[in-house]
Amino acid sequence: MMKHGAARFRAFGNMAEVLLKMDKLEEAEGVYQKQLLLSKQSRDKRFEASAYGSLGVCHRIGKQFDKALGYHTQELSILQDLDDARGECRAHGNLGAVHLSLSNYINAMKCFQEQLDKSNEVQDPFLEATAYGNLGMAKLNLTRNEEAIGCFEQQIACLEQSSGQPNLDLEKGRAFGHLGNCYENIQDFDEAAKCHEHYLSHSLKAKSVRDQDKAYRQLGQAYKQLGNLQQSLVSQRTFP
Repeated sequence: MMKHGAARFRAFGNMAEVLLKMDKLEEAEGVYQKQLLLSKQSRDKRFEASAYGSLGVCHRIGKQFDKALGYHTQELSILQDLDDARGECRAHGNLGAVHLSLSNYINAMKCFQEQLDKSNEVQDPFLEATAYGNLGMAKLNLTRNEEAIGCFEQQIACLEQSSGQPNLDLEKGRAFGHLGNCYENIQDFDEAAKCHEHYLSHSLKAKSVRDQDKAYRQLGQAYKQLGNLQQSLVSQRTFP
């Protein structure tokens, strides 16, 4: 795609993202369709895959899951033809997210395993962390708690090896939060409390009030299960 065309493509994408944030899904879809048309006119397959991916995300947000699966399947097919391992990793993740929204946890797990395999090829620890986190969520929903614990531990280890990524503290915190949920499920409340303490610490560093509130509540529940009612009452507070 020529420089002018690439600039128009990015402009369409920026416009659609703003519309998505405003919950104007139909308008956002229209802009993404313009993106797709532009990519086809320029015969740029990478931009075409990107447009299909954006359309898939848009339809997933709008709970039009069949359309979302169709767009992400087209996204993946193009990226496989291009032998773009990094792009394939993203597309597998997108497909898995749709299956997760549909509560098709087995299919989601298969997609996230493919995402993990591709991220291993790329040897990017942040991509691996994302894949491990997604796989952990699928296994958590299937109550495969021990397997999910392994995934979230690997996610945290990969995040420790990552650098230069936005919201890294928040990603680490949420991984600890999910890990804590797994320990709660197997009634290891001491480990759960430790994980939620890490979640709180990272959410404070990230200055995410929403995550701080969630971490305090989860920590309070863990303390309550441990019989520490005073600490539970202190922890279970919310922020304005």
